[in-house]
Amino acid sequence: MAHSFSIRGWGKRLREFGYNNDPQVRGSISKPAGPRVLSIQKWRPARSPSGQVGISLDICKPYLGGLAIILQGSLREDLPPIISVAGGDLWGPEEGDTALAATIQHGLPWLEKYSDAHQLIQYYEVSLKEGLPRKDLKLPPIVEKMTFGPKPSETVRRPPIFNWCLAELYSEVGDDGTSLKYAQQYFATLPDNRFHEEERAKVMDFINKLLPESSSGI
Repeated sequence: MAHSFSIRGWGKRLREFGYNNDPQVRGSISKPAGPRVLSIQKWRPARSPSGQVGISLDICKPYLGGLAIILQGSLREDLPPIISVAGGDLWGPEEGDTALAATIQHGLPWLEKYSDAHQLIQYYEVSLKEGLPRKDLKLPPIVEKMTFGPKPSETVRRPPIFNWCLAELYSEVGDDGTSLKYAQQYFATLPDNRFHEEERAKVMDFINKLLPESSSGI
Protein backbone atom coordinates (compact mmCIF):
# COMPACT_ATOMS: atom_id res chain seq x y z
CA MET A 1 0.00 0.00 0.00
CA ALA A 2 1.26 3.48 -0.87
CA HIS A 3 1.39 6.20 1.76
CA SER A 4 1.05 9.95 1.49
CA PHE A 5 4.34 11.82 1.50
CA SER A 6 4.75 15.39 2.68
CA ILE A 7 6.07 18.15 0.43
CA ARG A 8 6.26 21.50 2.18
CA GLY A 9 3.67 23.96 0.92
CA TRP A 10 2.24 21.48 -1.58
CA GLY A 11 -1.46 22.02 -0.89
CA LYS A 12 -1.23 25.75 -0.26
CA ARG A 13 0.65 26.50 -3.47
CA LEU A 14 -1.51 24.31 -5.69
CA ARG A 15 -4.72 25.76 -4.24
CA GLU A 16 -3.60 29.05 -5.81
CA PHE A 17 -4.15 27.35 -9.17
CA GLY A 18 -7.59 26.00 -8.32
CA TYR A 19 -6.58 22.56 -7.04
CA ASN A 20 -8.04 21.12 -3.85
CA ASN A 21 -7.48 17.97 -1.80
CA ASP A 22 -9.37 14.94 -3.07
CA PRO A 23 -11.26 13.53 -0.06
CA GLN A 24 -11.43 10.09 -1.70
CA VAL A 25 -7.73 9.66 -2.51
CA ARG A 26 -5.09 10.39 0.10
CA GLY A 27 -2.20 12.37 -1.32
CA SER A 28 -4.20 13.50 -4.36
CA ILE A 29 -5.11 17.05 -5.31
CA SER A 30 -7.41 17.81 -8.21
CA LYS A 31 -9.65 20.27 -10.02
CA PRO A 32 -12.46 19.93 -12.58
CA ALA A 33 -11.77 20.82 -16.22
CA GLY A 34 -15.03 20.60 -18.13
CA PRO A 35 -16.03 16.93 -18.41
CA ARG A 36 -12.61 15.84 -17.10
CA VAL A 37 -10.71 16.06 -13.82
CA LEU A 38 -7.06 17.08 -13.54
CA SER A 39 -5.32 15.22 -10.74
CA ILE A 40 -1.84 15.29 -9.22
CA GLN A 41 -1.00 12.37 -6.98
CA LYS A 42 1.93 12.05 -4.66
CA TRP A 43 2.64 8.78 -2.91
CA ARG A 44 5.42 6.86 -1.23
CA PRO A 45 6.00 3.28 -2.35
CA ALA A 46 5.64 0.85 0.55
CA ARG A 47 9.03 -0.74 -0.22
CA SER A 48 10.98 2.51 -0.55
CA PRO A 49 13.38 2.71 2.42
CA SER A 50 14.93 5.89 1.01
CA GLY A 51 11.70 7.82 1.50
CA GLN A 52 11.17 8.52 -2.18
CA VAL A 53 7.93 10.11 -3.35
CA GLY A 54 6.16 9.31 -6.59
CA ILE A 55 4.32 12.06 -8.46
CA SER A 56 1.95 11.36 -11.34
CA LEU A 57 -0.05 13.81 -13.43
CA ASP A 58 -3.42 12.29 -14.33
CA ILE A 59 -6.18 13.41 -16.66
CA CYS A 60 -9.32 11.55 -15.62
CA LYS A 61 -12.94 11.14 -16.54
CA PRO A 62 -15.84 10.09 -14.30
CA TYR A 63 -16.45 6.35 -14.53
CA LEU A 64 -18.72 4.05 -12.49
CA GLY A 65 -18.89 6.42 -9.54
CA GLY A 66 -15.13 7.04 -9.50
CA LEU A 67 -12.45 8.32 -11.84
CA ALA A 68 -10.66 6.55 -14.69
CA ILE A 69 -7.26 7.80 -15.87
CA ILE A 70 -7.28 8.49 -19.61
CA LEU A 71 -3.81 10.01 -19.84
CA GLN A 72 -0.89 10.06 -17.42
CA GLY A 73 2.27 12.12 -17.39
CA SER A 74 5.53 11.61 -15.55
CA LEU A 75 6.92 14.79 -14.00
CA ARG A 76 10.46 15.87 -14.92
CA GLU A 77 12.61 18.58 -13.38
CA ASP A 78 13.66 20.75 -16.34
CA LEU A 79 11.43 19.53 -19.18
CA PRO A 80 7.71 19.15 -19.86
CA PRO A 81 6.26 15.87 -18.56
CA ILE A 82 6.62 12.73 -20.63
CA ILE A 83 3.60 10.54 -21.34
CA SER A 84 3.74 7.60 -18.97
CA VAL A 85 2.45 4.06 -19.06
CA ALA A 86 4.23 3.17 -15.83
CA GLY A 87 3.11 5.69 -13.21
CA GLY A 88 4.96 8.75 -11.99
CA ASP A 89 8.67 9.17 -11.47
CA LEU A 90 10.19 8.85 -8.01
CA TRP A 91 11.76 11.84 -6.24
CA GLY A 92 14.13 11.72 -3.27
CA PRO A 93 13.09 13.15 0.12
CA GLU A 94 15.44 16.10 -0.36
CA GLU A 95 13.83 16.98 -3.73
CA GLY A 96 10.48 18.17 -2.40
CA ASP A 97 11.01 21.84 -3.30
CA THR A 98 12.31 20.89 -6.74
CA ALA A 99 9.32 18.60 -7.34
CA LEU A 100 6.87 21.32 -6.34
CA ALA A 101 8.60 23.86 -8.60
CA ALA A 102 8.54 21.38 -11.51
CA THR A 103 4.86 20.68 -10.89
CA ILE A 104 4.01 24.37 -11.12
CA GLN A 105 6.33 25.21 -14.02
CA HIS A 106 5.83 22.13 -16.19
CA GLY A 107 3.14 19.88 -14.72
CA LEU A 108 0.22 22.29 -14.52
CA PRO A 109 0.61 23.60 -18.11
CA TRP A 110 0.84 19.99 -19.36
CA LEU A 111 -2.39 19.08 -17.58
CA GLU A 112 -4.17 22.14 -18.96
CA LYS A 113 -2.95 21.41 -22.49
CA TYR A 114 -4.06 17.80 -22.54
CA SER A 115 -7.40 18.47 -20.86
CA ASP A 116 -8.47 19.98 -24.20
CA ALA A 117 -10.53 17.54 -26.26
CA HIS A 118 -8.72 18.34 -29.52
CA GLN A 119 -5.32 17.66 -27.93
CA LEU A 120 -6.54 14.34 -26.57
CA ILE A 121 -7.99 13.40 -29.96
CA GLN A 122 -4.64 14.05 -31.61
CA TYR A 123 -2.84 11.94 -29.00
CA TYR A 124 -5.25 9.01 -29.32
CA GLU A 125 -5.32 9.13 -33.13
CA VAL A 126 -1.53 8.96 -33.38
CA SER A 127 -1.40 6.27 -30.69
CA LEU A 128 -3.80 3.99 -32.53
CA LYS A 129 -2.66 4.52 -36.12
CA GLU A 130 1.08 5.11 -35.92
CA GLY A 131 2.07 4.23 -32.37
CA LEU A 132 3.99 6.53 -30.06
CA PRO A 133 7.79 6.66 -30.26
CA ARG A 134 9.16 4.31 -27.59
CA LYS A 135 11.87 6.85 -26.75
CA ASP A 136 9.18 9.40 -25.87
CA LEU A 137 7.36 7.17 -23.38
CA LYS A 138 8.03 6.24 -19.78
CA LEU A 139 7.67 2.46 -19.78
CA PRO A 140 7.62 0.02 -16.85
CA PRO A 141 11.20 -0.78 -15.71
CA ILE A 142 10.77 -4.48 -16.45
CA VAL A 143 10.01 -3.62 -20.09
CA GLU A 144 12.93 -1.20 -20.37
CA LYS A 145 15.36 -3.87 -19.10
CA MET A 146 14.14 -6.82 -21.18
CA THR A 147 17.00 -8.44 -23.08
CA PHE A 148 15.21 -11.59 -24.29
CA GLY A 149 12.56 -12.23 -26.90
CA PRO A 150 12.05 -10.29 -30.14
CA LYS A 151 13.54 -6.85 -30.48
CA PRO A 152 10.91 -4.30 -29.39
CA SER A 153 9.47 -2.09 -32.10
CA GLU A 154 10.39 1.58 -32.15
CA THR A 155 6.78 2.54 -31.51
CA VAL A 156 4.22 1.48 -28.92
CA ARG A 157 0.63 1.02 -30.04
CA ARG A 158 -2.27 1.43 -27.64
CA PRO A 159 -5.19 -0.88 -26.73
CA PRO A 160 -8.72 -0.99 -28.25
CA ILE A 161 -10.13 1.04 -25.34
CA PHE A 162 -8.61 4.06 -27.09
CA ASN A 163 -11.33 3.63 -29.74
CA TRP A 164 -13.90 4.22 -27.02
CA CYS A 165 -12.05 7.27 -25.73
CA LEU A 166 -12.05 8.69 -29.27
CA ALA A 167 -15.75 7.96 -29.66
CA GLU A 168 -16.52 10.01 -26.56
CA LEU A 169 -14.13 12.82 -27.51
CA TYR A 170 -15.45 13.19 -31.06
CA SER A 171 -18.99 13.27 -29.67
CA GLU A 172 -17.88 16.04 -27.30
CA VAL A 173 -16.60 18.20 -30.17
CA GLY A 174 -19.72 17.57 -32.27
CA ASP A 175 -18.34 15.12 -34.86
CA ASP A 176 -20.98 12.42 -34.55
CA GLY A 177 -19.94 10.58 -37.71
CA THR A 178 -16.39 9.94 -36.52
CA SER A 179 -17.67 9.25 -33.02
CA LEU A 180 -19.96 6.54 -34.41
CA LYS A 181 -17.09 4.95 -36.37
CA TYR A 182 -14.89 4.60 -33.30
CA ALA A 183 -17.75 3.41 -31.07
CA GLN A 184 -18.55 0.64 -33.58
CA GLN A 185 -14.89 -0.36 -33.77
CA TYR A 186 -14.71 -0.61 -29.99
CA PHE A 187 -17.96 -2.59 -29.78
CA ALA A 188 -16.52 -5.12 -32.23
CA THR A 189 -13.68 -5.86 -29.77
CA LEU A 190 -15.98 -6.65 -26.83
CA PRO A 191 -16.56 -10.37 -26.23
CA ASP A 192 -20.20 -11.43 -26.33
CA ASN A 193 -20.42 -12.98 -22.88
CA ARG A 194 -21.96 -12.24 -19.51
CA PHE A 195 -18.80 -10.59 -18.21
CA HIS A 196 -19.13 -7.84 -20.83
CA GLU A 197 -22.92 -7.52 -20.91
CA GLU A 198 -23.00 -4.17 -19.13
CA GLU A 199 -20.19 -2.69 -21.23
CA ARG A 200 -21.75 -3.91 -24.49
CA ALA A 201 -25.14 -2.47 -23.50
CA LYS A 202 -23.57 0.89 -22.65
CA VAL A 203 -21.69 1.10 -25.94
CA MET A 204 -24.69 -0.04 -27.98
CA ASP A 205 -26.86 2.61 -26.34
CA PHE A 206 -24.22 5.19 -27.27
CA ILE A 207 -24.19 3.90 -30.87
CA ASN A 208 -27.95 3.91 -31.24
CA LYS A 209 -28.14 7.55 -30.12
CA LEU A 210 -25.76 8.47 -32.95
CA LEU A 211 -27.46 6.42 -35.67
CA PRO A 212 -30.22 7.84 -37.92
CA GLU A 213 -33.69 6.98 -36.64
CA SER A 214 -34.14 4.44 -39.44
CA SER A 215 -31.10 2.45 -38.35
CA SER A 216 -30.04 0.62 -35.21
CA GLY A 217 -27.09 -1.39 -33.93
CA ILE A 218 -23.92 -1.95 -35.93
